[in-house]
Amino acid sequence: MFNLLTNRWLAPDRLAVVLLPVAGLAAAAALLPLGVMRYDMAKHYIPWMEAVRAGGLASMSSEFADYSPPYIYLMYLASWLVPLVGEATAIKLINVPFIATLSVAIYQIVLHSSGSRRSAAIAAAIMWVAPTPLVNAFAWGQTDAIYTSFLTLFVLFAIRRSPVAAAWMFGVALAFKLQAIFLLPVLVYLVLAKRMRVAHLLFVPFAYLLMMVPAAIAGRPWLELITIYLGQLQTSSHLAIDAPNPWKIVGALALVNYETGLFIGVAAAGLAGLAIAVGSVRLEPNSRTIVLVAALSAAFMPYLLPTMHERYFFVADVMTLTLAWVIPCLWVTAPLFQIGSLLSYMGYFQLSVHGPAYGLLPVTLGVGMLALEYVRAQIRSSVSIRAVFPLRRWANDHVNLRYRPEHGPVRNVAR
Repeated sequence: MFNLLTNRWLAPDRLAVVLLPVAGLAAAAALLPLGVMRYDMAKHYIPWMEAVRAGGLASMSSEFADYSPPYIYLMYLASWLVPLVGEATAIKLINVPFIATLSVAIYQIVLHSSGSRRSAAIAAAIMWVAPTPLVNAFAWGQTDAIYTSFLTLFVLFAIRRSPVAAAWMFGVALAFKLQAIFLLPVLVYLVLAKRMRVAHLLFVPFAYLLMMVPAAIAGRPWLELITIYLGQLQTSSHLAIDAPNPWKIVGALALVNYETGLFIGVAAAGLAGLAIAVGSVRLEPNSRTIVLVAALSAAFMPYLLPTMHERYFFVADVMTLTLAWVIPCLWVTAPLFQIGSLLSYMGYFQLSVHGPAYGLLPVTLGVGMLALEYVRAQIRSSVSIRAVFPLRRWANDHVNLRYRPEHGPVRNVAR
């Protein structure tokens, strides 16, 4: 009995690493029957699955779907499960390997940033029970876990100084969803900080085009495949689509018309993204900075842009969950974004039409805390730079270093 109680595998942290993924899978299984008759599943996903099963490999052209072809490829693979589990469940199960990918990527990011396997393992385990991914992937059946998993790998490879792999992952994420551009400031920062060459950016469109090859083989014109997101940009005429951002208030009060609001929002997001990318060059080039910039970008872009859906803070949900273990003083941002996203989901599940308005407060607090930490990091960087200047002046005044090839460096100390 004593040996059982002192077994190191029964320590709370080790139990958490084992039990949390199991609990997450159990919760995912319990959520699978939900949302089957909701709008997205009934009007889009199930008809797409029926088209895939009827068309076979020819369906990879995905001309019948609003989403990009790579998601239809995954639907084709999942169609083999339909006779066993049904259409809705097969669609939702597509997310399982990508939730696992998110968990592995978070483990590696936290391990590289903190050096603690314990913290990395707990962070990865918590990913399996985080409420937003569970509800988004297994109750709703949405696709946000897919492209976010590749964005998380993009951040991981950026931290590891693997620019080619990072660019590939960003391109694959973009092939799945246009919302991958939420981390575009990170890509710009990597170039400005010389952690990635401009030439490496060519791998982004190359990865995108490579992901479209099966659709082109199935008969989809290349022009449509290249411009597929232009059609999606024209599908909305509302400044606010249930995202917990300020445009919910602007739209409700009709403060500006759609065209004006769209211009203001895109301009504000573009300037904010550029400021984040350029300003981050002054920060210490380490993993903490990259994760902070990723979380800040993922939060600011859907917060400032109009016509955002309630799901578009999913990247921020994942990045702040990771950031909580990389910069522990920002741990509170993780539950703030989780709560904000969950509250905004209430409208879709017909629990409350005011859910997005309720979610605005925690999301705003989370965005504010990330911005405050970014400003503090800028101030600390400025203080460090100023502290170095007196040392340089002293060295210039008192020490003169010359180099003689035959004797090596010679130090002359001024009297």
